[in-house]
Amino acid sequence: MIRSLLRRVAGAAALATVAGLVATPALQAQAAVKAPTSLSIRAVQRVVEPGVTAKITGHLALRGDLSAAGRPVSLEAKPLGTTEFVPIADVLAGERGGLRAEVAPEVTTRYRWRYDGADDARASVSGIAAVRVKADAHAPRRIPTSLSIRTVYRPTATGGVDVVRGMLRARRVALRHRPVLLLSRTADVTAWTFEGVHRTRRQGVVTFRVDPAQHTAYRLVFLGTRLLRPSRSGVVRVPLRPDVTIAADPDLIFQGDPATVSGTVTLSGAPLAGVTVKLLATAGAGAQVVDHAATAADGSVSFTVSPSGNTRYRLKVVPSDASAGAVSGVVRLDVAVPAPTA
Repeated sequence: MIRSLLRRVAGAAALATVAGLVATPALQAQAAVKAPTSLSIRAVQRVVEPGVTAKITGHLALRGDLSAAGRPVSLEAKPLGTTEFVPIADVLAGERGGLRAEVAPEVTTRYRWRYDGADDARASVSGIAAVRVKADAHAPRRIPTSLSIRTVYRPTATGGVDVVRGMLRARRVALRHRPVLLLSRTADVTAWTFEGVHRTRRQGVVTFRVDPAQHTAYRLVFLGTRLLRPSRSGVVRVPLRPDVTIAADPDLIFQGDPATVSGTVTLSGAPLAGVTVKLLATAGAGAQVVDHAATAADGSVSFTVSPSGNTRYRLKVVPSDASAGAVSGVVRLDVAVPAPTA
């Protein structure tokens, strides 16, 4: 009888141990569940004149003890004549989750708030609020527009910068001083994100400087006016470019003496090994390639130079499957003429 009692106690202990092992991941999963969220929206002015400012308000609520304060929420718009919502502004939720933005629609436009979520909260989208713009009974039919896009990588004094450039036209006529939105999207998300708005300049050109933290797609959007139809560009992709440093040691030499121009190539803080780097030298009007080498395991590369006069140097990473192209800043190597001997 004592043996039977010991078996029952041991069995109960084993079941308790198994239950504890099973419950632990469940508790962890329960703790990792994101809190539900909700978004409301309201158009303070439902009918406005063309171009007159209207207020769009809303509220972000999170279930539980989580605070909505400071969380980023996007305002999206769908003007008359378009088929999808596009983000037009980013707003931080107030202390109690309040949202507010000002808009100046040229045509009747629908709006909604979108919260992309976070590690502790789910994503959510509000309902739709419309702002009706009083139409001009004698207004002509809206003119079609076109919006192009391309990317340019420009070397600068401190390195390089990516530029997204577009051109807005209507029947081959350049449209100046028109607002154009820049939207971005990374590979791990499906929705477009508002990046900024610039107005077109001469020849209908608009430019944005971008510096993505990962490979990113970009698109330009024109929301249209009472006389001009909305349009959107194609999609361009800007890669994550490596960081390139450069230094000269020493930075002052006599004619005929050697010096070392060195640098490192890293991508997101990690060294890039085996990429080809060109050494560019500028002693007059244009830059010339004077040498090239591959980076070492720690991303470093060095060149021995002996210029005859003052020269500026720059390192240029050759694009490859492992890395996009990039350039360093400029380092100057001064060359002194030794004094003649008596």
